[in-house]
Amino acid sequence: MKRHFRWVGPFVVLLIFAAAVWLLYGKLRDFSYRDFQAGLRQIPPLRVVAAAGLTAVYYAILVAYDFLAVRYAGYRLPLGKVALASFTGYACSYNLGILVGGASVRYRLYSLWGLSAIKIAQVIVVVGLTFWMGVFALGGVVFLARPFAIPPLLHLPFANAWPLGLVLLVVLAVYLGLCAASRRRPIRLFGRRLLFPPLALGLAQMSVASVDLMVGAAVFYTIVSPLLEVGYSALLGVYLLSLVAGITTQVPGGMGVFELSILVVLDPSDPASLMAAMVVWRAVFYLLPLAVAGLVLGLHELWVRVDRRRPVPP
Repeated sequence: MKRHFRWVGPFVVLLIFAAAVWLLYGKLRDFSYRDFQAGLRQIPPLRVVAAAGLTAVYYAILVAYDFLAVRYAGYRLPLGKVALASFTGYACSYNLGILVGGASVRYRLYSLWGLSAIKIAQVIVVVGLTFWMGVFALGGVVFLARPFAIPPLLHLPFANAWPLGLVLLVVLAVYLGLCAASRRRPIRLFGRRLLFPPLALGLAQMSVASVDLMVGAAVFYTIVSPLLEVGYSALLGVYLLSLVAGITTQVPGGMGVFELSILVVLDPSDPASLMAAMVVWRAVFYLLPLAVAGLVLGLHELWVRVDRRRPVPP
């Protein structure tokens, strides 16, 4: 029975992906391939280059996620090793999924460098928590400051994103309060002790992830802005909502789900051109880092094998 249940999760993810693709087809079926080509021609090549540069900045900031997590686990690894685990882990995670990509890559590398399985799991949890801290902090502020209309198609109980921003900031405040309180005395729930990072680490997580998410949104905006009539600050909230929608469905890279969310919320007059721009964005933000990460991982594994075959000096 357990063997059959293992396939339930991947099957549900596949269904979600298929549904997203079908809905995208419904929004784009009235447009031809020439419309997509027209959208591609509207993106200046220099913007693609600029987006690639911002993508490099984005992945460089991501190194701080692993750096904070490794320090919290009680280890001090060289920055180069942390950067290797962070970049390759995230590049694989974004394209192949968290478990198949990011977790397995981090386990392989961190175990080579002496971390136990429990400590590696702790690192992965703190890394994931850092991301959500940024989403709650940045999303809460943006949804309150620049609330955008929620399409009726989503059937949410509120007309715009303002209430969602308020909820995010309340949850964030509770979490930071628990981080501060846990330093004075242990917090228990149902007889079990709940572990919270120190308040300083929580604030660092929130700050680093917020900056990183803003850079990620800037990559997206750099490519799609020639096709939209909204500014960066207005697009930021929509980007965050679509990003979270893609992540929560567990579809690798949010493929299809992210694009559908963008098209539904923004409702552009020329969805085919915007879709073409998002294909370019995926190539720059997802596929290019994955190709580099694959090359780096391959070279690292080759170096490890060669190093193991070296004779041990007497």
